[in-house]
Amino acid sequence: MLETIFASLISGGATGLIVVATMKADIRWLKHILAEHAERLSFIERNI
Repeated sequence: MLETIFASLISGGATGLIVVATMKADIRWLKHILAEHAERLSFIERNI
């Protein structure tokens, strides 16, 4: 994954920007999912 990003950035152009934008979106999505899991876990812990 990282190799692809670096290759795109080195070659330059729109491809690099698209890859970086996609990666940022993925990170946001991962944070959202992790936050949901954290909420569920704390909810479960409170109810045990």
